[in-house]
Amino acid sequence: MLKTILKDFWLKSLIWSDKLSDESLKIISDKINNAWILDNYDSLEFYIFLCWEENLEKILKYKEILSPWISLDLDDTLSQTTYEWFYKMSILLGNPENLSINELQKKYWTTKNVEYWKNLPQINDFIKNHVENNEFVKEFKVIENTQKIYKEIDENIVWINAYITARAENVKSGTLYWLEKHNFSKKEIILRPNWLHSNFGMLWKACVLDILHPKVLWIVDDSQHLAKLLPKRYNWNMFLFWQEINHFEHPNIHPSKDIFKVKENIKKVYIKTD
Repeated sequence: MLKTILKDFWLKSLIWSDKLSDESLKIISDKINNAWILDNYDSLEFYIFLCWEENLEKILKYKEILSPWISLDLDDTLSQTTYEWFYKMSILLGNPENLSINELQKKYWTTKNVEYWKNLPQINDFIKNHVENNEFVKEFKVIENTQKIYKEIDENIVWINAYITARAENVKSGTLYWLEKHNFSKKEIILRPNWLHSNFGMLWKACVLDILHPKVLWIVDDSQHLAKLLPKRYNWNMFLFWQEINHFEHPNIHPSKDIFKVKENIKKVYIKTD
């Protein structure tokens, strides 16, 4: 079934899927001139996107210049992004439970789950003023030991070729400043188009990873949603940060509870692949 139709997405040509009948494809192609079909993790649903040619060309340029192997997410993979959101919101919107930031994050996981913030009249303005704010991005704390461990991975195990993030292009300058400030290696950085709503960030990232294969074979990311969306058409590996259990029962998803487990898993998979 058609799970999602997103108008004016960013790819030019129709990508054929072996999960769809010829009849289904004809119906789709008759109605939609430019589309991308993405099979999700369990192959029970797929996603259709309308796309823009110039955005495809931009991604394909990365495919030309990138060297294999692995790409890194940024938010909650390198930076303590969720922590900073909880911190900022507790100061500006209130913390009636008097919980520490770590306690808030453990209880609610994401700021979207905090009921007493959801209903505040100023919440929309707060989010709008911060979600694409370069100065806010510059304030993010770094996750401890990530610089050291990823440097070791990059130099001694596998080549890290890019940072792929659902952050908007509007915060590219703040992101580059943050990466340099915390001594992360200079790599290509791929960000979500400004006009695409953040709600579709993981769908966008899954399509980018699909297009960039085989230049991007693996990714380190904290998003279980992305893990569900990654297509099965190629032999990708995802190192799922902050997770201890493989809820997806998929051999190519590697739960990695901390940065040391990420390194251990990458080394194991690389030796096995090599």
